[in-house]
Amino acid sequence: MSLDRHSLEQAADGFGLAFYLLIAGALFSVVTGTLGIAVFLLILAALAHVGRWTLEEHVAARGDEARIEIDFQRIQDLIGRLRRPS
Repeated sequence: MSLDRHSLEQAADGFGLAFYLLIAGALFSVVTGTLGIAVFLLILAALAHVGRWTLEEHVAARGDEARIEIDFQRIQDLIGRLRRPS
């Protein structure tokens, strides 16, 4: 599976939306008095922000040729080796 520039930009937009939704959820949690959940949501928002930044930088660095190759067969082989009893 490979992701082209458009797919990576859509994923970055999704991370951006998740960031703002998590910030709104954290604000709502603070207003309702559940501070632990607010902190958790802020940590998730920070991760979403870092994910968005990473994808945007990857696309910018590679230009139109940005591609992420995922070799599913190799992943399945590695999982198969882990499942085999020794």
